[in-house]
Amino acid sequence: MRALSGSAAAVLLAGLLVLPGAPAYAADVACADLGADDPRPPTPEAVSAPLQALGVPAAQAYLRSQGVEPGAGVTVAVLDSGVVRDGSVPLASGLQAPSFGKARELVSYQGSAVAGLIAAPETDEGDPVGIAPAARIVDVRVYDALVPADDGTEVGVSASRVAQGLAWVLDRASSIDVVNVSLQVESTPEITDLVERLWRKGVIVVAQSGDRPSQVVEGSTSPFDAYVGEPRPGEDVVDVVFPAGYQRQVVAVSATAGGADLSGIVMRNSAVDVAAPTAGALSVALNGAVCVLPETSTSLAAAEVSGVVAMLISAYPDDTPQQTLDRLVNTAAGRPDVRSPLLGAGVVQADQAVSRILEPSVDGQLGQTQVLPDVERAVAPEPEPDVLAGTRHDAVWWGLLGGGALLLALVLRPVLSRRR
Repeated sequence: MRALSGSAAAVLLAGLLVLPGAPAYAADVACADLGADDPRPPTPEAVSAPLQALGVPAAQAYLRSQGVEPGAGVTVAVLDSGVVRDGSVPLASGLQAPSFGKARELVSYQGSAVAGLIAAPETDEGDPVGIAPAARIVDVRVYDALVPADDGTEVGVSASRVAQGLAWVLDRASSIDVVNVSLQVESTPEITDLVERLWRKGVIVVAQSGDRPSQVVEGSTSPFDAYVGEPRPGEDVVDVVFPAGYQRQVVAVSATAGGADLSGIVMRNSAVDVAAPTAGALSVALNGAVCVLPETSTSLAAAEVSGVVAMLISAYPDDTPQQTLDRLVNTAAGRPDVRSPLLGAGVVQADQAVSRILEPSVDGQLGQTQVLPDVERAVAPEPEPDVLAGTRHDAVWWGLLGGGALLLALVLRPVLSRRR
């Protein structure tokens, strides 16, 4: 068994009592700090704050009240660094993609974390980890590590390998509903063609809108290196970050962290459709443990939105991809007609997306359909209590009796007079 990394050990041991032979207890273990061979700590006692903000628990409860398990019948392909295979993430049977990486074992935790955000089962306490736990994941491994080893045994992210993964999915488009690409690569004609063909076949592609690189890696020729540091005036990476830049065929997702300044974390992109918070989300580590994702990242936000899209497809399986996107975008906490380069139409509201009514659009400006506003229907006001109702009721009857007696007297008066 491989020893814990220094950072993992520090997290596990600082301020905690670890008994010999007993599992370590960790209330807040970061997914990045757990390797495949590390001992699995118990499930954190934390609740996923991002999923609360997205309205996921309410959305899941609503679907279950309708007899639908969130994500049921939906298959999501995850183009990433590979997904752990110990049962902690539900994998689709009969759909095994070849690895487009080099390493024999998983190197990066990101693929597992992304898949866990989409479909990991809830904790033993019943708290959600994955947004669509009944969905099934297809592992399409397109790289080994974001910063691969120098010895040539690992490969990093490249447009060519992303294209290979998309092509593999396209060949099986009839069995896959959603493709999550928590990656940013440069534009190529091949990726453009693949994305458009996937859309025409009814497959929804969800991608990150762009994380700002923190530093330039020595020897790097990445087009994103120019965006290290503070944002440029008028910055817009719509022509730089792909697949998110394909605005009509891809759901581009940004990240948010409440009112925090994200200018040094997220790049401005006019292709952004929606946003999602990520810091504090729960997911799955390389050893299958439930862990915490402390970072704010558009790559993780894309995974969350893929989970919401899977929920929508399970709830409305007859919707077209455009209708699914309309439900997602037009119920976000913003304005779909005035989109922000950081938030798009706003933060996703999963509970609204699964429960609101979809109607044909009048002006066609927001796609083929529109979601009706969630307004309360007008009802008649409750009548005020009538404290004199009983008195009036009695008065009516006494009036009827008195009137009847008077009428009878008038009728009998001539008869009585003749008798006299």
